[in-house]
Amino acid sequence: MVRALFFVLLVWPVIATANTTLKISTAYPAGTFAVEQLRLAGEDILKGTEGRVRLQIYPGGVMGDDQAVQRRIRIGQLDGMVAQSGAISNLHGDLQLYSLPFLFDSPADVDRLREQWDSKLLDRLNSLGWQGYGPIDGGFAYIMSQDPIQNKQDLNSARLWVPANSTAPLFAQALGVRPIALPIGEVLTSLTTGGIDSIVSPVPAALTLQWFSRVDYLVNQPVIYTYALVLLSERSFRGISDADRDVIDAALSRYAADMDNRSRRDNAAALNAIEQQNVRILPSNESIRESFLASRADVYRLLRDQGALSNDGLDAAIDFISAM
Repeated sequence: MVRALFFVLLVWPVIATANTTLKISTAYPAGTFAVEQLRLAGEDILKGTEGRVRLQIYPGGVMGDDQAVQRRIRIGQLDGMVAQSGAISNLHGDLQLYSLPFLFDSPADVDRLREQWDSKLLDRLNSLGWQGYGPIDGGFAYIMSQDPIQNKQDLNSARLWVPANSTAPLFAQALGVRPIALPIGEVLTSLTTGGIDSIVSPVPAALTLQWFSRVDYLVNQPVIYTYALVLLSERSFRGISDADRDVIDAALSRYAADMDNRSRRDNAAALNAIEQQNVRILPSNESIRESFLASRADVYRLLRDQGALSNDGLDAAIDFISAM
């Protein structure tokens, strides 16, 4: 008994002062506002925990694609990630709720549903062993094309690319369009060579990835809403005191809120920015929109039936569009 007590007293100071490094992956490139703000959050964590917890950031997707990052988190090589909602929809189907095709027409619409569901989505993630911060606004994705898309026939004949890890393929399916599947890294080349002639993308992504230089038109009708989350595995908090966890939660919550506000301002300015790059903004096309709206509830139910959306999520979507 005495020897055991001596051992506990011997190692206790080491345990109490042991440093913890939280390793987070993000696709945001080094030097971007998002990464620099995350570094500042890391400094707040280091200072607030008196050096006991530090944040190590792996920017630019150096840890692999979304699935590779999740594998690294499962085996303990990483602790968390900043990820787009489509990339983590496998964690819980309701993460796709905000990104259902043609659910929103404006940022005000987004705000109304987010007020009801932000905390619910974070609670669902927490029940699965994740601590989430956010969401962080990613803006609306629009149809951009080399030729004007003025009706459903134009869209049906387009060689359209949509991001695979989103609900955009459902949008295409509902309109009878068969999208072309490509990795993001091949989109610019395919736009250049004619493999595709149109895309569904958020405007900031089109600007950052230079896709705007290969399109001439943008249909000013939101297709899907995009957002990101900061996620940490609950396992990464083992050995961290409650007080230090409060510091981490506060710093990352501030980061997510600041990024959300900044992204909203940037996204609002992005349409003007892409127009300055000689991309013509076309008005919302009612024939395309109406053809989808007629069947969107059925598409949402299909998601539920496939297990990609809970009954609560489906009800929220149906109630929301019914109230519009």
